Amino acid sequence: MRFEALAWTLLEVLAPTLAREVQDRLGSIAPELIELAGWTHDLLIPYLALILGSVSARDAGLANFEPFARWPAALACLLGFAAAYLIRRKFVTNARPHTTPLEALRLEPRLALYRAASALWLPGMTFTVAVGGLLALVEWGLSNQIWRRETHTDRIWSRFLRIVFSSLIFWATHNFWLTALTQTAIVTLLENASTADRSLKTEDSAGRGKESDSPARPNNNEEIG
Repeated sequence: MRFEALAWTLLEVLAPTLAREVQDRLGSIAPELIELAGWTHDLLIPYLALILGSVSARDAGLANFEPFARWPAALACLLGFAAAYLIRRKFVTNARPHTTPLEALRLEPRLALYRAASALWLPGMTFTVAVGGLLALVEWGLSNQIWRRETHTDRIWSRFLRIVFSSLIFWATHNFWLTALTQTAIVTLLENASTADRSLKTEDSAGRGKESDSPARPNNNEEIG
């Protein structure tokens, strides 16, 4: 079981890199095949590892938990919302988030596989969650070849923070469903906040343009000779 889980984990980590190599060799590929490959990577591989018994549903946070039974679960979700909002307002300069709610949701099954596989080799939830997050970062770094790019600082931080938030929430709740729901809700709120910010900036720019286009009015208190 442990080596089966290791094999599924290696496949999940290396699949995007292998797919990129195949695409580079074949050239043009139908968009439908690219979309199918993405869904296979995000859902099918973790699902096969689960139903074939290579990983445990309990270690993945899918079963044998008590939802909302402990206050740390709700507290972790609230802290996740608060931290994401503060980071968005104070530190992230890009006006638009680098992900969508659907992309955030599709990340969670991969993280669940990495955590469940790590649980077979490592003692304790802390090590399991930490290694699972590290594997997700390695997968993303390999697939995007971040060592060859110099303009991805915001995108790297965005993915890093999403994995950190997911790991912390799962560590506190051990609940895949609650973690996925919270992550998706956070991205949705940040996306709405970004849309509102862009609308306000557009209205502000339009208002300044109208002021600059309007002719200057004479001061009634001045004498006109």
